[in-house]
Parts: sequence; structure tokens; C-alpha cells
Amino acid sequence: MDLAKIRKKAKAAAAQAPTESEAAQEPGEPKPAEPTAAKGEPLLIQPATSAAPPTPDPLPQEDARSVENALEDAPEASSSRLEKLLIFRLAGRRYAIPISDVSQIIDARQATPIPHAPKYVRGIFSLRGRIVLVLDGVARLGLPAGNAGEEGAKVVVLDLGEELFGLYAHGIEQVVEVDLNALEAPPESFLPQEQEFVEGVFHHRDRTVALLNLPLFLALDSSRRET
Repeated sequence: MDLAKIRKKAKAAAAQAPTESEAAQEPGEPKPAEPTAAKGEPLLIQPATSAAPPTPDPLPQEDARSVENALEDAPEASSSRLEKLLIFRLAGRRYAIPISDVSQIIDARQATPIPHAPKYVRGIFSLRGRIVLVLDGVARLGLPAGNAGEEGAKVVVLDLGEELFGLYAHGIEQVVEVDLNALEAPPESFLPQEQEFVEGVFHHRDRTVALLNLPLFLALDSSRRET
């Protein structure tokens, strides 16, 4: 037996046999590089990095759709101020008041005059046990009476809680919804006394409609009382 050949084969087999660390490594997995340092420099070992924070689970599809719908349906900020107004006629002109202040509309009836009352106070009458003070809008606004007759005249009853007022009108038109922020200033053609009680104007069916300042319109002015 040739001992030299046997030793040579044993060395070759040992060189080809994997080490324990190499055997533990999965087949096909690349071998991690060993840290090295330049000659004369200390070997720096990097600390192990912490694991990345877990990614939150996405919302279920139904919940995500609900959130999207809620965002789409959210009302946008609006600068409009809508209010429903009742349009009525006085001496051929058109005026409006908030429908929320209107209790009912009845046919004009005879009112009992009040001594020494202002000319724009037509009188009073009883409605279901309550006294209604009737105001003449034509006289209150200083409008020319013209040929407006009594036929078809109405009284708009305004319920302000403790008191009932009746606004005498020559005719009732309709209820409209108006953006109060879009009101325009009264035109110069309006009479000075008329402008005193007008909050602003808007246009409906190519006609100018004046919105009355109702609290001011209904306030009795003692300085205008007859003596």
C-alpha cells in the first residue's frame, strides 16, 4: 500500500468537505460577507438594526367606501342665506315679507277706526277672540293711492306672539325663495319714505320686488299721530 497516495487523497477530501457553518447554510443561499477592516484600523461592528414597524392593515373595502362617501356628501361652506318670502301688491308695486311671520291671509273686512291714530292705521277688528291692528301699506310707505280699489283686497295677518297685525294689500301673488345676501339697494326711483322701510330689492319675473323691514314697518310712530 502506497501511504503517500493515501495521505494525498485524504487532504483532497478534507479540502472539499464543507464546514459546520457552511453545512448549516441553506443550499443556494449566498454566504454573508465577513466584516473586514483596513490594516491598522479597529474592526467596527455595526449594531443590529431594529425591525421596521409593522404596516397597518388597510381598511376593509366597505369601510373605505363609507369614508369616501361621507367626504363626498359633506356640505360645502355656503355664503347664501335663503328665506321664503310672500310677494304682495300695493298700488301697483310689489313688496315681500318673510312667510314665517304670516299667520293667515283673509279677505279684507271693515275695521273699526281708532281715534287720533296715524293715517296708516286703518283700524282694528276681532279675529277668533284676538284684536288685529290693520295697517294700510300705501299710506305707510307714502305711495300714491291711484285707482287701486277695494275689490280683491286682502289682509295679511302677522302673528308676532303677543300682538296680531294685519297688513292691508291690494293683491297676493306667491311665495318665493330668495337669497337675502344677494339683495340690491333700492333704486333712486323709490320715494324717500318708501326707502325708509325697504331692506333691499330683488327681481322676480322681470319685476322689481322690495323686501320690507317688517319690525320697522310695524313699529307705531307716535310722532305721526293725528291731533
